[in-house]
Amino acid sequence: MPINVEVAYGMKKSIPAGPSTTLAEVLVLACESIKQDPARHVLRHKRKDLDLTLSVRFANLPAGATLDLAKIDEATAEARKVDIALQLTTGARIQKSLGCGSSLLQVLEAFEPTCG
Repeated sequence: MPINVEVAYGMKKSIPAGPSTTLAEVLVLACESIKQDPARHVLRHKRKDLDLTLSVRFANLPAGATLDLAKIDEATAEARKVDIALQLTTGARIQKSLGCGSSLLQVLEAFEPTCG
């Protein structure tokens, strides 16, 4: 079941996707087809940003829907947050909210003061 993505100025790409394919994978494939950075783009349907963690099946898209590949500005890209949880051996759970562009080292440094 291919998904149609309008990548730029009326140019559409057909992205191969199954029901279990995540919208993040669709975004990456659409950006690769036009040689763009997926971190600087978002998928939209009817001017509403889609949750990229959902699969195509659970994204609530109508059959034959056309998604828009929209570029986001630098400030919006940096402001995107991800919630990360760390489960300790003691059973305690620690959560932090970090930027999407955070490296693994930055994630570890964020948890270091509370975990030791």
